[in-house]
Amino acid sequence: MLITYLLLLSQTSTPNLEIFGQVDGAEFGRSAANAADINQDGVDDIIIGAPLTTINGMTESGAVYLHSGADGSLIRQWYGLAAADYFGTSVSGAGDLNGDNIPDILISANGASPNNTTAGGSVYAYSGADGSLIHQWDGTYDNSSYGGTLAGGEDVNADGVPDVIISAANADPNGILDAGEAFIYSGATGSLIYYWHGVNTVEALGRGSSFVGDIDNDGTVDFAISASGGANNYGQVTVYSGNGGAQLLQLTGPYYGGDFGHSVAGLGDINADGYDDIVVGAPRESANGLNWTGAVYAFSGADGSQLFMWEGTGRYNLLGKCVSSAGDFNQDGVPDILIGQGGHDSNGHGQSGAAFVYSGTDGLLIQQINGRDTLDWLGRNACHMGDLDSDGYTDILLTIQGDDVNGLTDNGSVGLYSNRTTLPLYEILGAVAPYYLEAGDYADFTVTGCPPFAPVIIGYSLRGAGPLSTAFGIVDLTPPVQVLAVMSADSMGIAVFNQYVPGNASGVTLYSQCKVGNVLSTSVAAYIN
Repeated sequence: MLITYLLLLSQTSTPNLEIFGQVDGAEFGRSAANAADINQDGVDDIIIGAPLTTINGMTESGAVYLHSGADGSLIRQWYGLAAADYFGTSVSGAGDLNGDNIPDILISANGASPNNTTAGGSVYAYSGADGSLIHQWDGTYDNSSYGGTLAGGEDVNADGVPDVIISAANADPNGILDAGEAFIYSGATGSLIYYWHGVNTVEALGRGSSFVGDIDNDGTVDFAISASGGANNYGQVTVYSGNGGAQLLQLTGPYYGGDFGHSVAGLGDINADGYDDIVVGAPRESANGLNWTGAVYAFSGADGSQLFMWEGTGRYNLLGKCVSSAGDFNQDGVPDILIGQGGHDSNGHGQSGAAFVYSGTDGLLIQQINGRDTLDWLGRNACHMGDLDSDGYTDILLTIQGDDVNGLTDNGSVGLYSNRTTLPLYEILGAVAPYYLEAGDYADFTVTGCPPFAPVIIGYSLRGAGPLSTAFGIVDLTPPVQVLAVMSADSMGIAVFNQYVPGNASGVTLYSQCKVGNVLSTSVAAYIN
């Protein structure tokens, strides 16, 4: 299955990397996650699920794609095994499970029917090195949503191998309808480490489950298991110690039916008290007389006290459908908060979706990114990716599962966004007049606005201004393109290349452009007198 990719220059609400699905109705981006650096190029990669993909005549069997975080190119793909498997319902990075020093991945197919169940669900751990199966875990109850939530990459039992959280929020343990289940399995052996089940009808235990950092500051990663229908339908999130499983915190939603705990994530230490903090989404809370505006809460990991609260502003906005750390998005030294609002309406487009980054320092809005079209559902999934394009700013991943592109419907897309609002400035200094060079003189090719010590490449063409489509975007150069200089910016983000202009170059136009990390500058055409 062909997946195309396009790298765009970053603006406030424009992705610097966007990857498009190519299957009608597949909802490419229903799930997506940081897969860590699987192809070993120094940049984390992206795992993307498209669970409504039809393959080989098997309706909605599903598909999952692994893409390079550096340039968006396809690394590997996996497909569901049967119709209505919904392979790719959830995906997650797994860390290195098999000891080959290459990260592995997790994929759920919650419509799969193992062991004579009907949609009992399955979860698979695959090798990042060659795509082979490492582990398989299966649900035991019909229509249980097994694998609806996945989390990996953290070592709970201190054996040196990351472990795996799997939820089944619609399981019926002990005959109790939709009581729900949650499991932690050993990434080394696949065996069960911890198990919980709900005890009340529609408790939905496991609806949101995640590793949340070191909440009790004992040097061991801890984890949260939520029950969005728990505590008499007020919703509940329980944080457990990774060192023995003892309960550390229990948080209860403030409103009946608010779906408190639908999403939960670790934030790092946002209040600088030495303890990691957590964020919880409640997308069905209603504010100001409007249904399901949604709400999100940030809590202290030390004592469970509320640090911040944000509310949706429109009916059926569903703020908090997903929550995540945004890393240090505004570069003030404090982790920030990423919140998705899939039902947001913007610019006359209903349910186009939106994502918000809020400051971990004061809770104020840093950036808002809106969906482009009706029913885009931007922001139903979101996560922090680190600095993929080496521009000095952290990147966030947002899914746009309802995106209609290239004449298709609901083929979906995934975009990477950063807080960078300016491009590197590329100039040729020392010219007699702007961009007129004198043959036989020297010129300074200067790039400013780079991240400190960032790699800088200046390319040139004598043939024209392109455009040329590349993995890094549209280059304004006509092939053949050659390298004029390879250098690094200094501590102030400045790179200068001094070049002698040959005396026999008179009458030639030099077309040039620079790349800083994976970010392109504007191009310059200079006529040589």
